Amino acid sequence: MSRYFTKDDKGKKVYKISFTVPLKVEQTVVVDGDEDAAFDHWLDKGGIDHDQITTRITTELGTVETDYIEAFTGEHKIELLGTVVPDPDNEDEEYEDLVVA
Repeated sequence: MSRYFTKDDKGKKVYKISFTVPLKVEQTVVVDGDEDAAFDHWLDKGGIDHDQITTRITTELGTVETDYIEAFTGEHKIELLGTVVPDPDNEDEEYEDLVVA
């Protein structure tokens, strides 16, 4: 704790309240490869920018200050959604629409 106290704080109690906020992130990854290739690509190009997890996302009013904040990476689930293919319902031969099937 790095906060400063004033004479108005003398005799008051100080509490620490810790809480966990579950955060679920789903990102799609397009690669030419298997799940391992998708995961490696995601590690390089996706995920959370942990540098952005700062006290800017907390509310601090009055005598409330944030002492600590951190994001933890939990389990990873990889699910194949399909392959990018031409849209079978597209009738325009000049402009090919692509879909995941």
